[in-house]
Amino acid sequence: MLDLLKVEDLSAGYGEAVVLHGVSLSLAQGQTLALLGRNGTGKTTFMNTLAGATRQHSGSITLDGVALHQLPLRLGAARAQHLQVLDSG
Repeated sequence: MLDLLKVEDLSAGYGEAVVLHGVSLSLAQGQTLALLGRNGTGKTTFMNTLAGATRQHSGSITLDGVALHQLPLRLGAARAQHLQVLDSG
């Protein structure tokens, strides 16, 4: 089964400050993911990076097999809508 969302060795942050280091996960269609953690552990940074609002320093993010930076949808809301459409198919 193809992963709907795949994150490999993601490092991301704000400007030159790296907040996330080496995050990897995969999510198949129909699966659910919960991000849990104390304040300041990178949950919002992770979500903002998926939405394209935070700088991705390294690693890869693919949505339905396509690298996110290659998708014509550049805004976070558009990316989220694209993800919902793929999941309902």
